[in-house]
Amino acid sequence: MKQTRLKYYLSVHPLLILFFFTFHLSPLTSLAQSSDFIVLRQQRITLPRQVSSVSYLDNNFYCYASGVLLKAQRQVDSQLSSFNFQLKADTVFVKLDENIDYVVRHPSTGDLYYTTLDKKGRSYLYRSTVTDNGKQKISQVKMDGGFLDKGMCVYHPTFTDDGSLMVFSSSREDRNRGSLDLWYSRYNGGEWSDPVNLGPRINTSGDEVSPFLYHDCLLFASSGNADDHGHFTLYATRLVSNPVGDTVGRRQIGRCLVQRLPEPFNVVGTDNLGLSYDSFAGCGYWISNRDDVAGRQLYSFSGTLESLLLWGTVSDKFDHPVAGVTVTASQQGKVLCSAVSDATGHYSLYLHCGQTYELSFSKPDYFVTTEPLDARQGGEGYLITEQQHNVKLHGLPVGQRFYYDDLFAPDAAVELSDRGREELVPLVQFLVDNPGKKVSMTLLNDLTDDPSFNSLLTDRRILTLEKYLRKVLPETIEFNISNACNGVEKCSTATGSSILTVLIDN
Repeated sequence: MKQTRLKYYLSVHPLLILFFFTFHLSPLTSLAQSSDFIVLRQQRITLPRQVSSVSYLDNNFYCYASGVLLKAQRQVDSQLSSFNFQLKADTVFVKLDENIDYVVRHPSTGDLYYTTLDKKGRSYLYRSTVTDNGKQKISQVKMDGGFLDKGMCVYHPTFTDDGSLMVFSSSREDRNRGSLDLWYSRYNGGEWSDPVNLGPRINTSGDEVSPFLYHDCLLFASSGNADDHGHFTLYATRLVSNPVGDTVGRRQIGRCLVQRLPEPFNVVGTDNLGLSYDSFAGCGYWISNRDDVAGRQLYSFSGTLESLLLWGTVSDKFDHPVAGVTVTASQQGKVLCSAVSDATGHYSLYLHCGQTYELSFSKPDYFVTTEPLDARQGGEGYLITEQQHNVKLHGLPVGQRFYYDDLFAPDAAVELSDRGREELVPLVQFLVDNPGKKVSMTLLNDLTDDPSFNSLLTDRRILTLEKYLRKVLPETIEFNISNACNGVEKCSTATGSSILTVLIDN
């Protein structure tokens, strides 16, 4: 066995020191949300040691970090469920075996399954069963076909919801494509069948590690794909494919499309592995070394994994990217999730597939763009479906004068024309979308060669314009309109023009 290939989650394994200690971790604000949507903003949990595995058991979260099994207890109240992240060294499982590094429970039998790690980095799988007299019976897990007879290793076992199938990573080299492959075994009458390699769609010449079953999806990390460049990258695939061809009546395992998960789960040039999810708490975790010189750390997210990733770019009318645009997805007036476009104008949101949303794009000095979005249901069988949606934002010039002409009815009428009202709609909408702006306007009417008449007509039209704007604008928006014809010679040239000058300022 090539022990150097086990580096995916192993560090030097010191003897487990039996003392109690606490790690104060970054507060997980994302877990306090009741939303069913993934929080795109990653939340790092700072650990003083490198973390190598994550698992859940009953009401506890377990994390194995540099030779120590740590535990956090779930906290439940009427509004949210999350873990109290004051991780403490476990003092319960160490009584079973001081080398325990990973614990899970079989969903059907309730038996405890755990792995131990020896000084050479080899991992062995054990089962703990409660007997009729209440005592624990511990036995090493055996599989048909002698799979484990020669000291072959089992890492990170995970079960389907009904417990009929176990997937794990193994270092058995005589039957692997790489040093670490993913295998599955069926549970038959209390025994596990001869394991089967999950095949070339999943296993590569690199290492496949940290499997986790999320409903009918298998999550895992691989370092053997060309795009991985030797780093561990997170992938997902449906575990069971639909019957096709000559396999009618049978279901094929490991035959579905494999998806490379998008950001934030994967960042190019970093290791990302150990993705797991706690359905009860509505949150999950993965391991990455993306921005921590100390090594691999925990990252959290809340919501559901099965979702649609909506992404795109926001640009202006000149096709320049617009940064700082707030993008929100709402239903029935309630904002469900939001994001902000980056320096390249890129944004991304996670949504539920098959639902309709109101998508809004807003930034100061721009019109708010709101439109319906049909979040399409992915047909590829992917865990996370992607959908692109690009948007172009428009605005009015702020700090520069612009003009409207012929807003009023013909001749010397003081009423706004239908065309005039239509012309003012963008101005009204812009002021509604950008509250707090200062608006100054001047109106000039040069219909005759009589300056007094022109000035009087302008005053009357100002009253009409003010009345209209007060009606369509919120009371909080302030504006003033002045008469440009008072004592001005150009208002007596009888050009027939009517010009409204507008200046919007901060």
